[in-house]
Amino acid sequence: MRRYVERHVLPCAVIVYEKSPGALGDDLEDAKYRIHYTVTSTPFRREYFAGVKTEAELTRGSDIFQVHGSWNIGNVVQSELVVERDDAPPWRFQTELFTNGYKIFQFIVRPSH
Repeated sequence: MRRYVERHVLPCAVIVYEKSPGALGDDLEDAKYRIHYTVTSTPFRREYFAGVKTEAELTRGSDIFQVHGSWNIGNVVQSELVVERDDAPPWRFQTELFTNGYKIFQFIVRPSH
């Protein structure tokens, strides 16, 4: 995924969330995650941003997926990501989310219209 995004000719990105070290159990919905890193294509960096930061240090898995009880390992869930900006309207992106049980991957596909 990283190489795909880094070398893509169109704007795209992937945000990788890692499970908090203190997270117990296999409940993906209640586990806490933090942004591990963001990878962006060159066109995406030119048009939008290079990385994402959140105000909250940890976020529940269900808040990232924005759905409850309908996502599992191997499933792809479509969602919207809103990135706030200080002096302009927020960017809205269509994303695809999936997990391997340890990390959550949020692939930014395209801007929402």
